[in-house]
Amino acid sequence: MRPAYSLWQSRVTQGDAVAQNYLGVHHYLGLGVVRDLTLAFEWFESAARQGNPQGQRHLGMMYHNGYGTPPDFVSAYMWYYAAYRQGSPTARRYMDSLSEQNKLSPNQMNQAKSQASEFIMHSVIAEQGSEGKLFRGQQADSR
Repeated sequence: MRPAYSLWQSRVTQGDAVAQNYLGVHHYLGLGVVRDLTLAFEWFESAARQGNPQGQRHLGMMYHNGYGTPPDFVSAYMWYYAAYRQGSPTARRYMDSLSEQNKLSPNQMNQAKSQASEFIMHSVIAEQGSEGKLFRGQQADSR
């Protein structure tokens, strides 16, 4: 039987964002490979830019903690926000953590949310101010 890393690696060549995220996990944890935070960051970034919410949350964590990249709280918040809008409750907790620790100004949080919009492929959570209605891909009917 082939190791899990090899199975994911074969799917990466086809541009599979889920596989890219899992290769990031392998490099982050050192599962079947030497632990390499820079490679983990690169795989998470590839998955995140394709709209994969797990990859987005992981990339936010990398920026948040400075793993494989210098710490960047605005970028961390941006990726957490994209993941949250696509249904990740864990990403919301990380966003709240940055906010509660006063790591970002309200202006920086709004900037991060605006930047995240291009990476939100399948919104399942509405933005604040839209009555908290759930929707997929478009705003809920306001009638």
